[in-house]
Amino acid sequence: MAVHGAWILILVTLMSIWCVEPKYIIYNTTSKIVPGKLNVHLVAHTHDDVGWLKTVDQYYVGSNNSIQGACVQNVLDSIVPALLADKNRKFIYVEQAFFQRWWRDQSETVQETVKRLLNSGQLELINGGMCMHDEAAPHYIDMIDQTTLGHRFVKREFKSPQGLVGKLIPLDILQCKLTC
Repeated sequence: MAVHGAWILILVTLMSIWCVEPKYIIYNTTSKIVPGKLNVHLVAHTHDDVGWLKTVDQYYVGSNNSIQGACVQNVLDSIVPALLADKNRKFIYVEQAFFQRWWRDQSETVQETVKRLLNSGQLELINGGMCMHDEAAPHYIDMIDQTTLGHRFVKREFKSPQGLVGKLIPLDILQCKLTC
């Protein structure tokens, strides 16, 4: 009886594969709200842990992947061409510890392109801290220090802390406001 049920399941599965006609669906990827429809916004962003399971260097260059597969440098290297390829794309970057390291290695041409992407709103630097606060159980003074250090870089390089705070607020910041 079990063998008969298995054959029926296989037959139904194969029939569903053969009978379904694949179609290419064109999605509206603009950021406009469509009235009368459920509007879902997916925001591509980072949460690259600064020294959680691996060292900062291992995370950045993608070494020691036996612990975790991560290469932050590849993420950063792919952001600029991906945003330039489609003006509707947006990306949010969080961790200044990695961004600043990547930024120092870029040519003036890439740096100018990144500045244009920031000014257009396609790229945003959120939080502005060296890392996301929830990567440990930080003391509020450490949160202030590492955020101040990140904001100084953004202000120096981009002449304003534009686009840093208020778009995505980490839950731990809200919890700190409630409990600290």
